[in-house]
This record gives sequence, C-alpha cells and structure tokens, in this order.
Amino acid sequence: LFLRHLGALCPGLWGYGVTGEKKVSYSITWFCSWSPCANCSFRLAQFLTQTPNLRLRIFVSRLYFCDLEDSREREGLRLLKKTGVHITVMSYKGEGGKQGP
Repeated sequence: LFLRHLGALCPGLWGYGVTGEKKVSYSITWFCSWSPCANCSFRLAQFLTQTPNLRLRIFVSRLYFCDLEDSREREGLRLLKKTGVHITVMSYKGEGGKQGP
C-alpha cells in the first residue's frame, strides 16, 4: 500500500539519476505485524531494484507462515535480504527492559 504513495512521502525519489536534479536518498523503517508474504516480497524486491536510492528496514512481530524450510515465503524473505532489506523480528521487552513471557 505504501508504494502507491511513496512519491508524495519522499519528494525527489523518482528523480534519481536525472541530469540536473539533486540525488536524494531515503531510508524507511517499516513496522508491521507480519512479515511480507511471498507475493509482496517479490513485488517489493522488484520495486527496490528500480529505486537504488531507497533503503528499507522492516520490523515484524511474526514471520508470515514460514514453517516449511523451502516455502515461497522464505524464498521471498531471502530475496528481500539479497536486495538489501534489513528484516528484524521484534521481541517483547517488559518493564525495565527485561524480556517478556
């Protein structure tokens, strides 16, 4: 969803490499409940290869159905990592920074 509005959120993103325009780089941190599914991972990786001036970090609560060792979801997450996306599974820290249940 955010890809549709990225031009408004990040002015100059699409002008990368155009003669006479300033090259603007962006770093986006994305927090979500689930990691991207296989289809979203592939679309996101394709988009990121077309916008080399955009760095993406994704923090997720859980991985999207990555039970099988060779699932499409794992393949998609590996592709995102290869594209340069940093994906981190968040942990719960309770009071005083101690690990939760």
